[in-house]
Amino acid sequence: GWNELIRITRELKPVQAMCTAMEAVFRLKPSAAGALEIARAYQGEGKKEKALTYYQFATQMEPGNANYWSEQGSFLHKCNVANEAVHCFEKARSLEPSNPKILKQLASCYQTLGAFALAQQVGHELVVLEPSLENRIESILCAPVIADSSNQLLALHSSM
Repeated sequence: GWNELIRITRELKPVQAMCTAMEAVFRLKPSAAGALEIARAYQGEGKKEKALTYYQFATQMEPGNANYWSEQGSFLHKCNVANEAVHCFEKARSLEPSNPKILKQLASCYQTLGAFALAQQVGHELVVLEPSLENRIESILCAPVIADSSNQLLALHSSM
């Protein structure tokens, strides 16, 4: 009960105590938002396995929430698990195809995998969605050949 929780929190570091308390609340009243907060806390502590468990809880509890998929993808990308991260970003994109943040994350993940053609395709989707200079440059930088990217950047600069 609560006495046990209080005893444990006194013995633990503040962040560990917070995670323990959040897990206790989550067990009593599970929610995707709660799972996401616990995942973030564990990620901040460097406890990757626990963090991933709670990111997965969030996406399982609310599979229609693009933000939860995107956050899980970002976490996996940071953990150098780009193949799994792509799956999360693709799921997020299917839920919110016009979300520029998700498109940028997906393009970056494809680049990490060396899938430059896919990265460039997603970059193009981003430019169509939001044709800002920043997005146009990002799309060009997704190009598979560096020399080609330099020429495209020069052409973009000339057109301004």
